[in-house]
Amino acid sequence: MVSGLSSVANFYVLDKPVSANFVISCTGAFVDQNGSSRGISSPDDLAHLVHLRKLADAVVIGGNTARKESYSPTSRFVTYVFSRSSKVPNGLLHKQFDNDADLQRSFDELTSAHEHILVEAGPSLLNKLLLAGLIDVLFVSIVHKSHECKCEMGSTTNIQAIRSLVRVVLEVPLEALLQVQTFGSTVVTRFDCGEPQRLNSKRQIA
Repeated sequence: MVSGLSSVANFYVLDKPVSANFVISCTGAFVDQNGSSRGISSPDDLAHLVHLRKLADAVVIGGNTARKESYSPTSRFVTYVFSRSSKVPNGLLHKQFDNDADLQRSFDELTSAHEHILVEAGPSLLNKLLLAGLIDVLFVSIVHKSHECKCEMGSTTNIQAIRSLVRVVLEVPLEALLQVQTFGSTVVTRFDCGEPQRLNSKRQIA
């Protein structure tokens, strides 16, 4: 049984309009040698992702993620591909954008049409959304694999260490509230970016 699975529902809740989920290793890697996140994930992280998808009515990814992770259509939620390219996998809904204003406009359309949006994008698109203040909650799984590094799990439960590790990859607001739990070899975190930051960012873009 996946460790801590009964506690997932208490930690992973989509209680804000837009949430994002991301996985990194304790060394800061976010893709494996094939450019996919699968090689650095864990059974706990996968269980968390499956749980979140059950709560979402829309999933947002970038074009590169769509190709590398082999996304396909599903009846459980609508999958949108935000990409500057016109080429996306068949059956997925394409949202093309050329600049930040296009991205903002298209994303606003989604928040009006869906109750719970889950972003599963790579750092390129996710950072654009974070900087635009469009992400309300960010979940980050930090996976420790002992054969890859010499660090101890205890060091990754330090709040400051977690913030520093995550911010190497993602533009998480410094003022975001952070919650942490550990499931097996995976440290799961929740960053509440907060409505004030989101509203302020929208005003600046406008």
